[in-house]
Amino acid sequence: MTLRSRFLRSRPVSSRAKLPVRWLFVLASLLLLAPTAWAAADTGKADVTGRRGERVSHTVSSTAPSVPGKLDLVLLVDLSQSYENDLPIISAQLPGLLGELGATSDLRFGLAGFIDQFRVYSPLTSDLASAAAAADQLPGSMTGGEEKWMDALLAALTSFKPRSDAKTVFVLATDEQATLEGGRDENVVASRFAGTGVRIIGLIPDDAMKDKVNQPLLPGEIATVTRATQGSIVPVRTDSSDLGEAILKGLRTLPVDMSARLLAGCPAENVTVSPQEYRGLQASTPVDFQVSFDVPDAAPLGQSICTVDLGNKTVEFVIDVKE
Repeated sequence: MTLRSRFLRSRPVSSRAKLPVRWLFVLASLLLLAPTAWAAADTGKADVTGRRGERVSHTVSSTAPSVPGKLDLVLLVDLSQSYENDLPIISAQLPGLLGELGATSDLRFGLAGFIDQFRVYSPLTSDLASAAAAADQLPGSMTGGEEKWMDALLAALTSFKPRSDAKTVFVLATDEQATLEGGRDENVVASRFAGTGVRIIGLIPDDAMKDKVNQPLLPGEIATVTRATQGSIVPVRTDSSDLGEAILKGLRTLPVDMSARLLAGCPAENVTVSPQEYRGLQASTPVDFQVSFDVPDAAPLGQSICTVDLGNKTVEFVIDVKE
């Protein structure tokens, strides 16, 4: 997950002296270290004091986000007869699910269905209302054919165009073990996803998970693919009525990365950030970034407030420059 820097506002609290806008922008740039996210859920305050010519260090604390801050999410839905009654239930959940994810993430959503053929119903788009409405186009019943979900995953890999800096997640909803063309198996599919960065979450109905007679291979097949992509399997109710909750649960099990960056063109010198990156974090893991910089010899005295966005919270830094 990329850390997002954004200078929000600064206002003087001392009429005696003001920090120039340029210096406030520099300090805010140094302190804006946050997971890329789009809603601040918490607020805080921190005091930063530095003397002219002094090197200052300050620790910025946050937590790993529960979902990726920049997310391209694709839902692949089984359109066989066994999902006929599930489709309206799935469609009804999408507006709420996408609204919740879009409140905390830079989200794009795509939708596709499959049985023996694969069809895209919505490309990846940030127009979440239209993407959710596309689910109403899913056919109520498709007879014939066999569930080729492995072929559907491979088709999705070439049909959807994710952003290079986004976390891409394919969510597969099916209740049948795979039928493949061309002698492919789950190991071949897993190898095709290697190096793509795509995570796969498998949603399997409870009854299919337990069906050792008709679906003995299903859990193992999907597990091979999800394991290879650092994804997961999440059980869902037989009627898919908890599909939205299951997707959220699956997203929260994915490892996330957090990295620190300064705004482009920052004129400050001798700036260090430690560490510069965290990788493979679990949701809500506490993290600290230590930012160090020099207070210029000519920095004006006084206080100013910079409000900064740490992704999952905002912090007001009171910057007090002394002799």
